[in-house]
Amino acid sequence: MAAHEIGRGCGFDVDFAGHKGTFRVWGSAKNQTDGFGNAVSPQVGTWIGSRLRAVLHTPQDCGLELTA
Repeated sequence: MAAHEIGRGCGFDVDFAGHKGTFRVWGSAKNQTDGFGNAVSPQVGTWIGSRLRAVLHTPQDCGLELTA
């Protein structure tokens, strides 16, 4: 498989024939493939970020008390 195919399979919007992607990749094909293998896909990063945001931005975090 080519580096752009691996990137697409991992969820990254990379360039390929007839498509201009929004995700820029640098380096040789081997470095790109290694990078995709070590990366967190955008979808997983979004999920992790939303979960962290929900936990970190709670009323207890701001020194506020919840009233029942």
